[in-house]
Amino acid sequence: MSDNGKNIKNAALLSYGKCSNAGDVLIYETFCKLFSKEIQPNWHHVRLDELDTKSENIIIGPGGLLSGSYKPDVAKDQLVIRHLKSNKIQSWRSVGKRLFAFGTGTNTPFDNNPKAKPFSAKSQKTIADFVASSGGMYLRGSADIRRLSAFCASEDLHKFKFQPCPSVFLDRLFSIKPTVSDQIAVNFPFRKTLTKENYKDHPINKFIEFSRANGLSVSLLDNHPQDISSSIPAVFSSPVSDPQQFDFINSLEGPLSDARYAKLFEDRWSKEDPIAKRFNGYRFSFGARLHSFLPFMAFNTPSAFLAGSEIRTPMALEYFRNPVFGAKTPLGKGSFSQVVDGMIDRLKFFMKYEDQLRNEISDERSRLWEITMNNKADMLSRMS
Repeated sequence: MSDNGKNIKNAALLSYGKCSNAGDVLIYETFCKLFSKEIQPNWHHVRLDELDTKSENIIIGPGGLLSGSYKPDVAKDQLVIRHLKSNKIQSWRSVGKRLFAFGTGTNTPFDNNPKAKPFSAKSQKTIADFVASSGGMYLRGSADIRRLSAFCASEDLHKFKFQPCPSVFLDRLFSIKPTVSDQIAVNFPFRKTLTKENYKDHPINKFIEFSRANGLSVSLLDNHPQDISSSIPAVFSSPVSDPQQFDFINSLEGPLSDARYAKLFEDRWSKEDPIAKRFNGYRFSFGARLHSFLPFMAFNTPSAFLAGSEIRTPMALEYFRNPVFGAKTPLGKGSFSQVVDGMIDRLKFFMKYEDQLRNEISDERSRLWEITMNNKADMLSRMS
């Protein structure tokens, strides 16, 4: 296939793609945009697709896709990529398919917690077999590399390279000019923790009150079905990038099956074109999800990454080389009141040094872009 005489490579892209998680939708769209002139991707859903493909190249896309089993009690040997197995990898290898991972990582902690997508001996071997057959493992963080390379033969370790998640380049990839308002975006899984009974006394109110005293409103910018609570409109301001959010929340009243609930979010994200615009227009942000952090930094918005995951927590420092972009108290590592106190401490610093921090973020993103361009060229040179 060609575009103005330029060869376009065909590849099977293993990803969540269109789904109820805005972060997964974002990184699928962002990968496609990053390679729009070089790769024609054929999307394969990591949970639903059996991965039978005619493509000569197979790429595991961005996100924590090289994680262990969702249901270790009944399917301990499965990966998040449900049908990625050693026999499948061998069949690909036997016909000369080229295998890669780009912007990929794992969400399985080092202690292999049985409640956090643990690996089995067999699924570890599956990853080792994929790496042995691959042309390059371009992973999103050093902790991801440490976790996954431990399963692999020494002769394969040179294939692992650091590749920042491409969601940190939204402005550049989607030609979106960064804008700023006097609103802070926060993101937490509030569906079960912000209730009609506790919303007036919830610790998040302390952060909102401090922000308002400094002329800033606070919105809950949701990414995931677990972020939304019916009490959100009573606590937060309407997001500047999603003025219909409260109407959507009101539409969720009444009994809904889990599948129907998730489908409403999937349909909602499909109407945002591109979804990258959702993360633009904020003064600061504070989020517990990786994609309630990196996409804001993509617009040079000073942000604090509040994740408590040992795999993800190091990424704020690794990407931006300033610990102020990490949490003072990560979510799950203290009470929510302690998390909020840490957010207020970071916000004071962000307000005082805002211009300097925006310049720092911009400079670091330029460094990360250079890494990405080198990795992109390297992977393309190894593809069929």
